[in-house]
Amino acid sequence: MKKSIWKKVTLFILIFTLVMTPSITVEAKETDEYLDELETLKNLIMDSYYGGEVTEEELFEAALDGMTSILDDYSVFYNDNEASSFLNALSSEYVGIGVRLEVINERPVVTEVFEGGAALDAGVRVNDIITKVNDQDTKGLELDLLVDKILGQEGSYVTIEFQRGGEYLSFELERRTVIVPSVTKLDLSDAQYGLNALQEKSVYGVSVSSFMSQTDVEFFAEVEKAKALGAQYFIIDLRDNRGGYLDSCVDMLKKVVPQGDIVTLLDKNNTGSRYVSELKEVPFQVLVLVNENSASASEIFAAAVKDNGDGIVIGERTYGKGVAQSIYRLGDEYLVKLTTQEFFSPNLNKINGVGVEPDLLVDNPEYVFSDKRFSNFDTDEQVVNIEGMLKFLGFFDGQPDESYTTETLNGVKAFQAATGLYPYGVCDFTTQAKLNEEYRKAFLANDVQMQAAIDWILEDMIKEK
Repeated sequence: MKKSIWKKVTLFILIFTLVMTPSITVEAKETDEYLDELETLKNLIMDSYYGGEVTEEELFEAALDGMTSILDDYSVFYNDNEASSFLNALSSEYVGIGVRLEVINERPVVTEVFEGGAALDAGVRVNDIITKVNDQDTKGLELDLLVDKILGQEGSYVTIEFQRGGEYLSFELERRTVIVPSVTKLDLSDAQYGLNALQEKSVYGVSVSSFMSQTDVEFFAEVEKAKALGAQYFIIDLRDNRGGYLDSCVDMLKKVVPQGDIVTLLDKNNTGSRYVSELKEVPFQVLVLVNENSASASEIFAAAVKDNGDGIVIGERTYGKGVAQSIYRLGDEYLVKLTTQEFFSPNLNKINGVGVEPDLLVDNPEYVFSDKRFSNFDTDEQVVNIEGMLKFLGFFDGQPDESYTTETLNGVKAFQAATGLYPYGVCDFTTQAKLNEEYRKAFLANDVQMQAAIDWILEDMIKEK
């Protein structure tokens, strides 16, 4: 590595961000004293360090990584390999193992397994917990950093340990190219939702898993299909959508919200930009579904629909990531993702640390993930989730709380008996895994948040008459 790289680093804007804004070319300011001390320490390590071989490049990367490490969780330094993996993750086509993940109780949990990926071939299942990636413990690791460790060069391998109940499974998984559409049409024809054939024609729905580079194009195609079918109501499912590109999100909103502000972004100097819709006639009544994992660009979308007053937001309060990052290139090899702005709803409501409150609040119980077994008289926040799922499944009548009471024990015992487990009332690891599995099946068969959206539509149809 050339010595001059320690003296000066020029940063160039690369792309929009995970909820990102346009930026300008920036040149890092030099402070001779700091740079001299940095150079001195580097030389000292190279000349005197006995603990093993280290290169100038490794020290330089560590110095850059150290600077971003004291910032917020969303500001990250990427070396060359990490940068490629990160950018691939923002595309609908990426090289990985073929799973979608969500962090629950500080652990990454598999929420979807895709065709074509090595995870499916190995037998990885929804609700499996990733405990280690290449022997590194994953507890408390930010999802972005975890994904960076899993993604890589096509044909390379990554060793991942999964927890399934009380069992630990380790797989060496090949990284392959996986194509994941970010917009999929929802099937609302199931009789469970209570729509008759005529009503079905008035309702169109899509699920948006993330705001990738081509998500807006995929979304536009679905909007045109809905118009051609004469739909009056358009459901947009943003549950578990962690965000993505701001420009994709804004372009999508311009197709479904009326003329007016979409989002305002402000930097540290309280200056920034506003994005607006110029749509004079809204094509549908829009219903947006969100949960506590809907974050970032999803929150921009939900807040815009809510504040513009021509749609309704249904579900749970969103995550509360109301800050935008910009991506800059450092030299030819490195990237840094840096928090540069905060964004606000059209009514200038704060989102960061607060989230978006739905117009219609519909809570769902959470999964249980714990390294403890639970029995009578235990007190733990995970007991709330155990009781919530038991209640959803019809094995508990009380109000879920943190106390594992006799009623909880009896509910667990009944659940165990009904699912072929030994009925002794202790919520052990096998029972926790089975609870998660049966709850997921029941949730997919009885999606109460989607049902709330359909019920709202049916009531609105009656009003329109």
